[in-house]
Amino acid sequence: LISSHIGQGKQGAVVCTGRWPSAGKGGVAAVKYPVEAEELELYARVHDIHGLPDLLDFGRLPGPRTEKGEFYMAMSKIEPCL
Repeated sequence: LISSHIGQGKQGAVVCTGRWPSAGKGGVAAVKYPVEAEELELYARVHDIHGLPDLLDFGRLPGPRTEKGEFYMAMSKIEPCL
């Protein structure tokens, strides 16, 4: 469940907050969409570096959307938001 808009990137990706089962304390995550496969692969390699949000979940959007960039990723929400 997406609840509020945090920001938007230069290439059109948006980041929103939302309820996420694996988000732990408070159950709120930052959800980014769309995410290119390359960005997702890179983030999966570095997300465990101290100071970066944890990668909680990722996937392809359900339905017929299979075009490049139709992935999402959910990250732990850190304060202040970067």
